[in-house]
Amino acid sequence: MVAQSAAAPSPKARIGPLRTGRAIIRRRPRFELVRMAFGGFLLAAFVVVAILKARGILDLDLAYTLMGSFFGLGASVIHLPNAGGGRSHLEGRGFRCCVGAAIPAVSLAILIGQCTAADGMPNIKEMVNYFSCLLISLVFVVCLAKHHPPSCYVRDAMWSLAGVWTVLHMLAALYIAMRFMKSNDPEARERGQKAMSFFLGAAMHLEGVIFAWNACLMTRRVAVLEVADHCGSRRSPELIMLMAISFHCKMWTETMEKYMGNGALKTTVYVSFFAIFLAVWLFYVVVVSLAIARGVRLLHRESRCVRGAPRAEVIWASKVLTCELASCITIGFSTALLWSAISAFRLLKWTGGAKSESLVYVMVIGHRLDLVVNGISVALLSGLLWQVRGPSPEELKDKKRQLLTGMTMRSFDFSSLEADLPPPRPLPTPEWVKKVEELAGRGVRLRSLLEFWELLLDKEVMPSFEPMQSTTNDVVRQAIIPLSAESDESSGGRALASVWSGDASILPSCMVTHNWSNVFMHLVAGVFAEFLNEDCYEGVAALLLQGKAGCKQLALSIEQKGVLDSVVWICAFSINQHASICGGFGPAPNPNLDNYDEQLEEWQSKQLDTVTGEQFPLCECTETKAFNDQPDRCEINKFDDMMRYLAENVESFRHLVVVDAAFAVFSRAWCIAEVVESNVSGIPQRIKIHSQKVLDLHYESLSMIDVRKCRSSRPEDRNMILSNIPDVDAFNAQLQWAIFGTMGLLSRWVDGQERAAMIGRIVKRTKTVSTWASSGTSSQTASTISSASLV
Repeated sequence: MVAQSAAAPSPKARIGPLRTGRAIIRRRPRFELVRMAFGGFLLAAFVVVAILKARGILDLDLAYTLMGSFFGLGASVIHLPNAGGGRSHLEGRGFRCCVGAAIPAVSLAILIGQCTAADGMPNIKEMVNYFSCLLISLVFVVCLAKHHPPSCYVRDAMWSLAGVWTVLHMLAALYIAMRFMKSNDPEARERGQKAMSFFLGAAMHLEGVIFAWNACLMTRRVAVLEVADHCGSRRSPELIMLMAISFHCKMWTETMEKYMGNGALKTTVYVSFFAIFLAVWLFYVVVVSLAIARGVRLLHRESRCVRGAPRAEVIWASKVLTCELASCITIGFSTALLWSAISAFRLLKWTGGAKSESLVYVMVIGHRLDLVVNGISVALLSGLLWQVRGPSPEELKDKKRQLLTGMTMRSFDFSSLEADLPPPRPLPTPEWVKKVEELAGRGVRLRSLLEFWELLLDKEVMPSFEPMQSTTNDVVRQAIIPLSAESDESSGGRALASVWSGDASILPSCMVTHNWSNVFMHLVAGVFAEFLNEDCYEGVAALLLQGKAGCKQLALSIEQKGVLDSVVWICAFSINQHASICGGFGPAPNPNLDNYDEQLEEWQSKQLDTVTGEQFPLCECTETKAFNDQPDRCEINKFDDMMRYLAENVESFRHLVVVDAAFAVFSRAWCIAEVVESNVSGIPQRIKIHSQKVLDLHYESLSMIDVRKCRSSRPEDRNMILSNIPDVDAFNAQLQWAIFGTMGLLSRWVDGQERAAMIGRIVKRTKTVSTWASSGTSSQTASTISSASLV
């Protein structure tokens, strides 16, 4: 019961499971003030430099370089990483179309400008610049054309890519300005000098801003991966700011070099600022690389221990992390080596040791290639250019077909059964077929299910009802049975679905499998989540907890989907409980069973109210009870036939399995029987779980799920059900794919940060299982402890 009550959601659960970039946005109001103050400072500095230039205090070259640097630094004021998650104008189709058209136009203008200003063939540096612009423009346009849901992470990555694109085009324009400086016209030379100084200052300092943006992106990836607890992300904003300031001060030292003389002071200042920048940058690269490498190592180890869907998830995550590790190492160390070489070249130039023009060509080509690599890597890691896909739907269909058609009897050990298998069932009689058709027509509309929930909340029918505790068994005994009894107790009762429909036959479009020990609220939430196309029912359960207001909001959402009158089949409502269990609790378990104590405890618990602990009152109706001794009249032995009937007579009929928070549904023999039937009959199957967090808590047991361990009140029922599974191992594998929802996980588009969060969840549960294994803690005990921590 701890797991059931602990797993019940709060309204806060609807906000979503993704917690991103907390280290970067922890003190956002303070950083907003700093950004506004810094923007004011840049504007004032720009104006002051312009005034000093007009009065002749600063020469032309220095003034325009400083103004360019302030212009480049302005990007840090315009965009602050992780500034919000909603859709912005950057994701509007019109804006993206305009920018997509402007990008090739600017690149073409740069080419025309180079050709016009050239007095001969462009040199190799100019050609490298232009091809770098062409390549990054192509990447930028492709990213803009990529349709994706609103994503703060992708938006930040696009800003970084836009910064790289702008730097490359400024550097290309720089060479056009240099052509003008060779002109015989003094005015043309002056304009060329102004443009060259401005573009050089703007490009170098904008590159420093890009470094900070990329560091923020890397920090957020490590934060959501949750595999590097000691990465120092608590001080990330300060460290990133220190790195950025050091880089800009280094660039200003180069700008002011002729005013600082040729002494040791200039060299010391330059080396100091560069050392700080390089140390912080390498710190982030090493932290991210080690964190990802640890995740890859864990995943490789886990892939050798699991099978089926968990193994597919682990392999997917391992592929992604391996590619990201290569990208991070490439970005980080190529940038570090390049700027180390550039700084060394600068120092050699100051000391007169760099005379070779070939070194200049090498530095220029290396710098442009580094910018292109950075831009492409950011686009790849954002999820716009690259998504690791799982198997295609066609491959999954082929896999399922192989599992079903390739089943053989050799993998099942019949000697492990507790009793002999029953004889084959005879052909159905007309009375049997009639009862199947009658059962199939007892559908329940979603509207009626929601009204029943509101009735429970009023506590008139069931005073002891508690949404977060009362199980389906409690509701059946204390609400469904009394409400479905005839007014004259001596005349018995009907199924509650028949009472609601006035005995009219209503065929359902969906049959629901569930566990009676599950919290009833979770059953209702799972059904509504299916028709709202939700992956998990945690958010719907949060609405149900909000009483009448939540029910009204839920009804509105369902009505907007046009499914409020959709029909489902739920055994608690669709079976006539008066013809089976209303008058007793079934026979006591056989004392000769190996698990007698466990069976006895379960049998006794079914007699007591979960909330009050009191025994349920028994119904005194005179309805004739029909069990397996009367197979034609019995209503609880025809689920497989009824499912086949509905699959043949209802278009788009599907099977929904609502999984309880403890995943006990997969330990119940009759629930397994329904899952088997939908697999064999080819009925589309959906599985709704409470949340991904609950799935992770039970990861170890689910990764090794085996239907041979299912339980039933009667051993012969379990044996009969298992006898219908020709290949148990193949069935276990197929069941895993359905439980984990791996195909949905690996096939839908996600941005880089959400992808990192998904991988972090896989790595985290892998670490948890490893910790349990090393400490000797059982998975059941650990799941109970973790579930209790959800309260």
